[in-house]
Amino acid sequence: MVLKYEELEKKLYDMIISGKGIMPDGQFLSERQISDAFGVSRTTARKAIDSLCKQGHLVQFHGKGTFIKGFLRTQPLDSITRCSQNYAEMGMTPKNQILCQEIIPANELAACRLKISKGDPVLLLKKLFKADRLIFNESISYIPTQPFPGIEHVNFEDTPILEIFRARFQAYAKKTEHTIEAVIPSEEIAANLRVTPDTPVLLFESVSYGMKDGRCIPMEYFETYYRTDFIRFSFVQEHEGYN
Repeated sequence: MVLKYEELEKKLYDMIISGKGIMPDGQFLSERQISDAFGVSRTTARKAIDSLCKQGHLVQFHGKGTFIKGFLRTQPLDSITRCSQNYAEMGMTPKNQILCQEIIPANELAACRLKISKGDPVLLLKKLFKADRLIFNESISYIPTQPFPGIEHVNFEDTPILEIFRARFQAYAKKTEHTIEAVIPSEEIAANLRVTPDTPVLLFESVSYGMKDGRCIPMEYFETYYRTDFIRFSFVQEHEGYN
């Protein structure tokens, strides 16, 4: 037996696919509008919306309404090292927050990625990326202090790390290697991102290499945790053999 909210869910999904009921900014019908349009209760409308949110078709923002997931918020995969710039290009106002900035001994993983010895001093930098009062991602960086003396005193709030390397230390980014996987966040990261501890997030584990004093060195090892409830990534694949 098909439940009433399931019937409504299918109708709403068809609207999403066809683009009906969607405002220019991606906003979808409200619970009240759905209730009035389809002659159902607000409870039924809410169940259908909740189900579509869980499936990744819709996302709800407190005080703003229901939106099509990814509408005007699709990031190219190569944008992950310039989060604030990308959010600005989406028409939002970026605002970053430094959660932690201190010198610590490198743990085994950071030392391996940065090709230094375990226990060598590194700058631990935790940064929360926001835009229009929404939290998008958290980045945890490990930066070796030996090539970048005094880096612990730099203001990272508004300036990208790679730009600081270039302007302050004459270190020029050459490449960044990434791995991507879906993970369940730690309690701390879940709290910072304002998601429940059982909500999967997308983890980019990355190492940036650059030229410093004529040598190519690992400049930064970082982990970036992205919320998956209202952001999507995109990429373009080129195919050979056709002119």
